[in-house]
Amino acid sequence: MRANETTGHSVVLVTNAPFPLGNVSTLRYTSYLKVLVEKEVRAKVVVFCPSSHGREGVPRTGEHKGIAYAYSSSPVWETNSMVKKLFIAIKGIIHSLSIIGEEQYDSLILYGENSFFVNAFYYLYCKFHKIRFFGDRSEYPSDRVKNSKIKMFFYKRKVRMFDGMIIMTDELSKYYSNLVNRKDFVFTLPMTIDDSRFLGVETPREKDSKIVVVFGGHNRDGLIDSVKAFLKYCEIYSSSLSLVLIGPFQSLPNSHAISDIINNSKYKERVIIKGQMPIDKVPYYLSTATCLLTTPTFYKSGGFPTKLGEYMLSKTPIVLTNAGEISKYVEADKDAIVCAPGDYDAIARGINRIEKDHKYAQYLISNAYSKVRTVFNAETYVDKLIVFLFKV
Repeated sequence: MRANETTGHSVVLVTNAPFPLGNVSTLRYTSYLKVLVEKEVRAKVVVFCPSSHGREGVPRTGEHKGIAYAYSSSPVWETNSMVKKLFIAIKGIIHSLSIIGEEQYDSLILYGENSFFVNAFYYLYCKFHKIRFFGDRSEYPSDRVKNSKIKMFFYKRKVRMFDGMIIMTDELSKYYSNLVNRKDFVFTLPMTIDDSRFLGVETPREKDSKIVVVFGGHNRDGLIDSVKAFLKYCEIYSSSLSLVLIGPFQSLPNSHAISDIINNSKYKERVIIKGQMPIDKVPYYLSTATCLLTTPTFYKSGGFPTKLGEYMLSKTPIVLTNAGEISKYVEADKDAIVCAPGDYDAIARGINRIEKDHKYAQYLISNAYSKVRTVFNAETYVDKLIVFLFKV
């Protein structure tokens, strides 16, 4: 018997986000499952269908950081046919039940937004086997759901299938609590990040002359403002810093507009578009930069940027804009330089101060690293999470 089987508590997380390497969803659920395992809770991840973020050659079963895992189908899509994809997904869901049934679990977490059919499938399984059933959300339902009375009707019933939900922000916690009229329905687990992401990544004494921006394809990161602020910085200050953009640039709805801004600038050679890269390669670029930048205007999703946790772990100073619930967790001029959204002059000043004032840059780094290791560490919340999941 393994050490983490001694407490009797056990949880299985079902998802289509790949494991052990994948996307930001993988980072999120890994961060708290890892800490649950450290508290001697038996944990397993079951990936029920392929994903565009999956990787070839990943073993179908294994263990990572004490978390067992199994794929019920191939990690990646092997067809472009929608009919075949639907068949593979249904087959994977059915097969996932046989994998889950190999061991007994107290709780099942269905991670992320899934169809009513998928939700109902695992709900009925949990009801039959008397397993507590939980969801995990880091954003609102889509606009097409919120703007349709019929879809919203079914969405509320889908949410009410859960015994409870793990939610990332206070804003979302209020929203989902109101959907079921139960305050005890949600557990607010702030953005959490696994600090082992940066193990083996050495912070150089001399940072590279670059500002790094990491962004997603959802267009919530204000990339156009990052570019405009950088070009403003180039106009005002004498510097050789370049801007490195990491993310799915071509898939952004405003990628052409951003490209035009870059190409029409005399500083265009200093903007480097790296594009999408494997998530395990990102820590190196964050750790070796002079400055990290993120400039959202607001978070329509109601969520919180996972990349901020990555930024703070990297031991690189940060300039960011005050959006969403950032001010609740990040202290301006102590953990990071915080500017108003769209204030390019202030952002440019912040970058310049970090570049020129090394003592202040180190002050920001130290405070941010301390903050992420406590406030954005699942270990801070794990005891209450255990109570929520297992009613102990």
